[in-house]
This record gives sequence, C-alpha cells and structure tokens, in this order.
Amino acid sequence: MPEDKRKINCWIPVSLYDKIGSAGYEHTTQAIIIALQRLLEDPGKNIAGYLQDIERYLQDIEALTSENGQLKDDLLGYQKDIQGYKQDTVGYREDMERIQKDLNQDIIGYKQDIAALHAENAKLKDYLQEARKPGELLQLRARSEELERHNTTLKAELDKAERDKEDLKATYNNYFLQVQTLINQKAIEAIGEQKPWWRFW
Repeated sequence: MPEDKRKINCWIPVSLYDKIGSAGYEHTTQAIIIALQRLLEDPGKNIAGYLQDIERYLQDIEALTSENGQLKDDLLGYQKDIQGYKQDTVGYREDMERIQKDLNQDIIGYKQDIAALHAENAKLKDYLQEARKPGELLQLRARSEELERHNTTLKAELDKAERDKEDLKATYNNYFLQVQTLINQKAIEAIGEQKPWWRFW
C-alpha cells in the first residue's frame, strides 16, 4: 500500500540546484528525499565506521610523519654530500689551475731554451764556415752536434709537456662530468623519494 505523501517547499541556492542534475538525480524531489533520509538516519550506525576511519587516518599520519623525518634526514645527508663534492671540486680546480700555470711556465722555458740553442747553433755554423784550423773545426763540429742532440731532447720534452697538458685537461673535464652526474643523481633520488604532502597512504 503506497505511503501518504506531503508536499514541501524550500528555497535553495541556484548553484546547489544546478549541481543536482549533474550529480545524476532525475529531479529535485528525488535528491531532496535521499538527503532527508540520510539526515534522519541513526548516527550511531556510522559513528563506529567514522571512528575506524579516523584511527586509520591517524596511523597513516603517524607513519607519514616518521617517513617524512627519515626523508628529511636523507635529504640533509645528500646536501652534505653535495657540499663535500663542491668543496672537492673547488680544490681540484685550484690544483688544476696551479698545474696548468706550472706547465705553461715550463713550456715557456723550453721554448726560450730552444730559441737560445737555435741562435747558438747558427753562430756555431758561422764559426764553422769561417774556421781555418782543422782542430777548431772538429771541436766546433762536436759542439754543434752536442747542441743538436740537446735541442732534440728539449723538443721531445716540450712535446711531452704539451701532451701532459692535454691529458690533464681531459682528466679535469672527466672529473667534473662525474661530479656533476653524482650531484644530479643525488638531487633526482632526493626528489623522487618524497611523497606529495596531500597523500596519506
């Protein structure tokens, strides 16, 4: 037997009225009936469920707080590591600059020695052409050959210094690439391990 019905009138905000249709209700009467039924339900039925939900949320918050503390500790460790890498980088850069300066000075010295030897060789060749005595000629020739050998040795040392300089540059560049890769990796790991602030579980 159908239940008797009574008509009610009420004024509601337009924004709420517009949401009734988009919520899937066929008409406002259906939405109002469901809302009143829920309002008048025995609240004791749902309180236990709400309490369980609250307890679970509190446990999640406690776990997330603990995890957040661990993540902060990890982040501090990463930041200390990165600071150490930066300090090492500064030290290595200063060492490389000092080595570069020393190499440049050595190279300048070698070039000056070679120029002086070329000048002396040129003088000796002139002396050889002007020499009249065979003994003098032999002594000058021996001296010239000795200087030529010394000149060859200096050229070899100059070439080696140039190669060492290039090797140091390559080592320096490789080191900085490795340090930059470590810094980027630590930063990505630190960001990737953090959960969004709004996620409880």
